[in-house]
Amino acid sequence: MKKHQLNPAFAVIRKVGGVGIVSTITGRDVSRVYRWTYPKSLGGTDGFIPHEEALKLLKFAEEQGLDLTHADFFNTSPAPTAETERPAA
Repeated sequence: MKKHQLNPAFAVIRKVGGVGIVSTITGRDVSRVYRWTYPKSLGGTDGFIPHEEALKLLKFAEEQGLDLTHADFFNTSPAPTAETERPAA
């Protein structure tokens, strides 16, 4: 599993329906939405969606009946380690 798949932004974007839909909902460029899934060292937000955009996504999810909650915006799983990053033998 890739490291970015463990971050909350990736999971939220996936639940909402993809980068294009999230871009439309938030009014942010697609490249900005992708950056939410990148580490800070690469110009991203370490997997966290900015508060203002998170509120827009939660509102959209509620209106559309999507299974998205406040908890989805926070990483509740352990941080990845070299062991979890290594492909299975």
